[in-house]
Amino acid sequence: MTDKTIVSDSTSLSDGQLLSEKDDKRVRSKIDAVVMPLVAIAMTLAFLDKNGLGYAAVWGLETDTHLQGQQYSWLGSIFYFGYLGMELPNLWLITKVPLGRYLGGCLTAWGGCLCLLAACNSFAGLATIRFLLGVFEAAMLPCLLLVNSRWYRREEQPLRTAIWYNTLAGVFGGILSYAIGHIHGALQTWRYIFLIYGSVTVAFGVLVILALPDRPATAWFLSPGEKKMAEARVAANKTGAAASLASAQRSRMLDADLAGVYLMGFYNVPWVLALSLQTSNTAGITKKSFVSVSIAVFYAVGNIVGPQFFRSSQAPHYSLGIGAMLCAFAVMAATGGFYFIACFQANRSRERSGSNEGDETDTEDLTDCENRSFRYVY
Repeated sequence: MTDKTIVSDSTSLSDGQLLSEKDDKRVRSKIDAVVMPLVAIAMTLAFLDKNGLGYAAVWGLETDTHLQGQQYSWLGSIFYFGYLGMELPNLWLITKVPLGRYLGGCLTAWGGCLCLLAACNSFAGLATIRFLLGVFEAAMLPCLLLVNSRWYRREEQPLRTAIWYNTLAGVFGGILSYAIGHIHGALQTWRYIFLIYGSVTVAFGVLVILALPDRPATAWFLSPGEKKMAEARVAANKTGAAASLASAQRSRMLDADLAGVYLMGFYNVPWVLALSLQTSNTAGITKKSFVSVSIAVFYAVGNIVGPQFFRSSQAPHYSLGIGAMLCAFAVMAATGGFYFIACFQANRSRERSGSNEGDETDTEDLTDCENRSFRYVY
């Protein structure tokens, strides 16, 4: 294949030149080298910071702060009250404030809040800071979904979503918590967890402010010509992670008991694909922002309600909580099937009506419903 070959679904540059496959790969590699590490580490820190409460509980937070009854569960829920309340302002902010600066600013602010958690000695203090953490972390998911749509072609987005929506925090979080537990200082161990996580997050937030561009046109790592190529790449989107027998038998029995827990790890795969479908199947700047924020809203609602199904009186089996999770998984499977059917029927209807891909201008701010040449992926 020669350098003049046009990559699939690409468009011409503004000066009429065609984007070659070689140019496309070169520009994409530069974007991957700068944008992907920044957003992947940001999401890893978000997961790590949210899990910090659980790690802190292992090291005595509940005892030292005198938590009683459902107070620990409420610390999990109150985070998402702040998260939910901030989504409406986010709908405006993510379209008005440069994306890198906004995301980096939120990272820096929630890192500071994590450090403040180390100073808390009561439920009231913990709850207040947890609420603020939710406020500042609310921007993460909408911002990263917009990063996908601004920098990558539709067929490239699922892999990139899988990269930044990683499970590294789950892999390394426990190890880091264990390592921090061996710090012998003047403070309780759980306070060091928040101080260390928070300090790292603040430092990385400053880096994001300085290094993450808002869009290809402002990319410091691309030449003027490469900026045009990067914009041309996404124009075609039409969207504007030797034992004895007895011990061996016990091991197999334990493995069987934990099979459901192991299988839940696969949940991240459809979740990542669902996030990718959102950016691939939504067109129009306003609609993309609205849908991104809507996902974050329902995500927050679920996380507010979810912990309340796990009643302390039902420990350690939590039958109500497990039952609620099973029902939620069943509903998710059904809605996935309905979404497939809806996309299939919409595409077939547009094919029958004679609406061809490319009829509308790629840069027009049309929604996927208004642009009859738009085709849904599924």
